Amino acid sequence: MADAERRRTLDLSPEAREALALAPFFQLAELAQRLYPTAVKIGSTRAPAREAVRFKGNPSFAFPAAEIASVEPSEELEDGLDVRLNLFGLYGPSSPLPTSFTERIIHSENANALGDFLDLFNHRLASLLYLVWRQYQHHLRFEHGGVDAISQAVAALFGLPPLVGEEAADDRRIRLLPYVGLLAMESRSASSLARVVSHVFSIPCEIEEFIPRWISIPDEARFALGGEGMELGVATILGEAMPDVTGQFRIWCGPMSFERYRDFLPNRPDSEELSRLIDFVVREPLARDVAFRIEAGTTPEWALGEGELGWTTWAAPSHDLPVEALI
Repeated sequence: MADAERRRTLDLSPEAREALALAPFFQLAELAQRLYPTAVKIGSTRAPAREAVRFKGNPSFAFPAAEIASVEPSEELEDGLDVRLNLFGLYGPSSPLPTSFTERIIHSENANALGDFLDLFNHRLASLLYLVWRQYQHHLRFEHGGVDAISQAVAALFGLPPLVGEEAADDRRIRLLPYVGLLAMESRSASSLARVVSHVFSIPCEIEEFIPRWISIPDEARFALGGEGMELGVATILGEAMPDVTGQFRIWCGPMSFERYRDFLPNRPDSEELSRLIDFVVREPLARDVAFRIEAGTTPEWALGEGELGWTTWAAPSHDLPVEALI
């Protein structure tokens, strides 16, 4: 039992220890660390005697059926586990040393000084092997808010700056991490934008391209008699504006409930977040508008003194078809 300072007593039944022995080495090390959350981290040099496990070799020449030979209450730690390894060790089935070392340990009748000495290195080497493996396991190193080193490095690949000091990460920043492959590409397609918006806000989304619009013609580019580069029927446009179908797209969000739609009205947090997300994903200087499909039967009847004119007011909304709103 551990003393009051350590506070990590845990009694495992024989069945539980047998179940642990069936686990792969790395998984067992991770489980042991969680079973003893207040113990010193495996591989730490601060206080190895207070770690949760002690890794040892397996004194046997038998062909190993699993990476772990056994899991038993520790003989050295006040409250921990002795894990004998088939996977790794300076003696046993995977030893790189001459077999005479293992034979001497197997046939030793008294205190096994050689085995204990080699286990000093077995434990440290196995701990380092675990640390090397864990170093690149994002799901294990992930910290809430994406403040861990891997999350910040991955986010930097697609343009998100690292967090500084005590700066907290938005949950939606974390939701972009699964799309690092798409967002790190030089070109970003309409389908990429739709998938990212749908994932971040948990709503259906699609992109309508080539929205017709009128664009103003700068004074210096307007047609005038005697102007340079003006060829009749080729480069002459009369008037102050011209039609265009290549510079604007529309984002359709929904169907969604009326209450969810209100979250995206101007000056609401989701509206501002959606605008920032679109600016981040779309690199080209394209115009855009956002349209919403509201589920049938969820829009209220208009009444004086209620609603927001032009956004949440309908004289006779359909109860059978989705209502569309352009913002």
